[in-house]
Amino acid sequence: MNSKIVNFLFYTIIIVSPLVFFTDLTRNPYYFQIIFAQSGMVLIWILILLKRKGEIYHYTNPFEKPMLIFYFWAVITWIISLLFLDHNYHVPQLLEYSKEIYKKNYLFMSMFNEGFKKLLFTITNILLVYFFATNYVNEKNFSKIYYTFFIVGFLASVYGILQYFGIELIWPKVLNPFGGRCVSTFGNPNFLSTFLILLFPLMFVEYLVGKNTVIMLIFMITYFCALLSTLTRSSWAGLVASFIYFCFMFVYIDKKVLVKNFKKLLIIFVSLIILFFIWPKSPIGGNPAPAGRITELQLAKEVYGPLHQRFLIWLCGWDMVKEKFLTGKGWGLFELFYPFYQGKYLFIKKLSHRTHANNAHNEIIEVWSQTGTIGLGLYILFITMFFIYSYKLAKIQQDDYKKMLVVGLSSSVLAMLVDNLLNVTIHFCVPAFLYFFNLGVLPTFDFTREQKKVKLSNFIVVLIVIIGVFIMIRLWLNFLGEINYFKGFKYSKRNELQPALYYLSKANKFQRYEVNNNYELANTYARLKKLDEAIYYYYEALASNCGYDEIHFNLATVLMQKQDFQQAKLHYTQSLFINPLSKDAYAALGSLFLTNTEENLEPAIKLFEQAVKVFPNEKDFYNNLGFLYIKIGQDYRALECYQKALQIDPNFEYARRNYSILAKKLGIKNDVVSFYNLSLQQIIKDVEQKNFDAAEQKCYNVLKVFPNDVTTKFYLANIYFSKGLLEEAVKIYQQLLELQPDNLNIRYNLAIALIKQKNFDEAEQHLNYILSKQPNNNLVKEQLNIIQQMKNF
Repeated sequence: MNSKIVNFLFYTIIIVSPLVFFTDLTRNPYYFQIIFAQSGMVLIWILILLKRKGEIYHYTNPFEKPMLIFYFWAVITWIISLLFLDHNYHVPQLLEYSKEIYKKNYLFMSMFNEGFKKLLFTITNILLVYFFATNYVNEKNFSKIYYTFFIVGFLASVYGILQYFGIELIWPKVLNPFGGRCVSTFGNPNFLSTFLILLFPLMFVEYLVGKNTVIMLIFMITYFCALLSTLTRSSWAGLVASFIYFCFMFVYIDKKVLVKNFKKLLIIFVSLIILFFIWPKSPIGGNPAPAGRITELQLAKEVYGPLHQRFLIWLCGWDMVKEKFLTGKGWGLFELFYPFYQGKYLFIKKLSHRTHANNAHNEIIEVWSQTGTIGLGLYILFITMFFIYSYKLAKIQQDDYKKMLVVGLSSSVLAMLVDNLLNVTIHFCVPAFLYFFNLGVLPTFDFTREQKKVKLSNFIVVLIVIIGVFIMIRLWLNFLGEINYFKGFKYSKRNELQPALYYLSKANKFQRYEVNNNYELANTYARLKKLDEAIYYYYEALASNCGYDEIHFNLATVLMQKQDFQQAKLHYTQSLFINPLSKDAYAALGSLFLTNTEENLEPAIKLFEQAVKVFPNEKDFYNNLGFLYIKIGQDYRALECYQKALQIDPNFEYARRNYSILAKKLGIKNDVVSFYNLSLQQIIKDVEQKNFDAAEQKCYNVLKVFPNDVTTKFYLANIYFSKGLLEEAVKIYQQLLELQPDNLNIRYNLAIALIKQKNFDEAEQHLNYILSKQPNNNLVKEQLNIIQQMKNF
């Protein structure tokens, strides 16, 4: 790095990007880090091109060609997917609003938008970083660069450890978005953990054979404590894999290195193992201590969200592979297409943890699903060539220190790959920056590699500079868009719609195809009753990313208000296709079908048949399905639906009336409504006559047919109370109060039962609550006086 400006810029990037964040500027505090690092790398290369007047000196290596072929193919898969593959089965019908307002294939636009973002990442965060590392890092600046990284990681680690123990230095309050897992300056515990394990093997080398053993030991202990504080198990696995790889490499290459440093190895390994088992649980979070994070994996036998959600994502990724086996769904398009695949799996209990996956959480599935089998083959070739090359490179080093640095760099690459078998950090700015930088640095230890001179014409230089300036402008406009979006979002949540509209509109001008901003902007217009504008920006949101069921649902709702029932039906259908567990979508689409039953009879029946399977305790769905069955002459199935609705709520008037009329029509005498009414009359009569045993048995009989009937349960609790079965009575009263917290009769009876149990404090709370609603309730006041007398006594 001869240029002082380039040198200064690079060090600024590697210091500022991991450490500087803003607490109340953008929705993600690390968004500035992305913009700064990516635009900074573009600026560095522009300066290099201009300084050298188009002359580029490049050092080649054996793994570079398959790596570049892979990324070239990856971009090609996006173009193939965009222009030649048919994905329209994801959308029931390509939708257009009126030509005057909007006419655009939003699926195509979503694919372009998502793929273009990935293209920018590939250029700025992968290729430019790699080429800079492999061409401009050398023996003179290697230590200075990595010691800068070490210090940056140390500062982030200290901050993360303090966060873990509830000490916050920067944010206005202690954060706990990840259950006590520290985020430090990275905004996400996984980003921090990956960054640390990428540096750990190189610090390990400095600790073993460098000049700063004590400092490196302190740094490694601090890093490890921060790594424990992230509670990121995949990164722990990556670190362990890197240690094992490091040691096995030297078993084959040079055992003397391990023997010579055995004491140091023993000290660090024993220290880290002890730390792992004694590291405490965070006082601010719900997650266990590190040792507990391992043992909690046994929960995977049942439903364990972190694992089963990944199974869900992987199954959808595998479906993408099977569908587009050779070329995949297209580079950068996993997040877009994923929601269209998960619906069928959400009906499986263990896989019902719905998510909007930004990545596959497994690098093999990630690459395979997007670039196909061809892409996966190229990727494996690239990684295989890298490790073969690193092994050969380590063997030819004459100096132990350089030999260990080569192994350390390849160990860090392995750490990242193992981590990303369950993680996504290889696709996020700061950890990816360091990963591809390490990849590029490793060949700088090859004294046999060839240097190639490339002379670019003035036209090409100017063109590249123009493209680079465009990229930088685009990145910083995105940043301004994010700032304005976050301002508008906060105003929107406070229901201050006019300032929200102002900032969200500005955000749209800076960054037109940003799904969150366009969605919030459309919602704001909808709340202001500006329906045409709302519809336009909902379509803008779909053109940004059409994989969100919420956008389709809200758009359909506005279209309903515009009396555009056909388009509303299509968007409600799309919303349910993406998220078949949405109760609101079933209700809304069902309501639309019921407005024109004759035309929509068959789809309406299918809709409600699925709705009652997904929501077996939703009485309205059963009642509507019963109505539809009558329409096709299936009266007995209709009667069964009405009965199920009544089992959920015996006092559901619509179902009671429908059931009674249909039962009379079918000549059914011992119908459940008559049984319920008669039983309730008998229970009341038995209670009045203090025939509690008979009343109790009748309650049981009713609850067999109507297990959720609040009225019968209330009578049963009163009967238990009268018989002196206070514990049973209190249990039922408490259950009923959870269902009906504003039912003062239930609350009063519960308080009386608690007084009988001498649980005065809780009883007093319930009575005071009633008194806050009924200040003149003398009966409650009397009971409170009794409690005070009993307390004093």
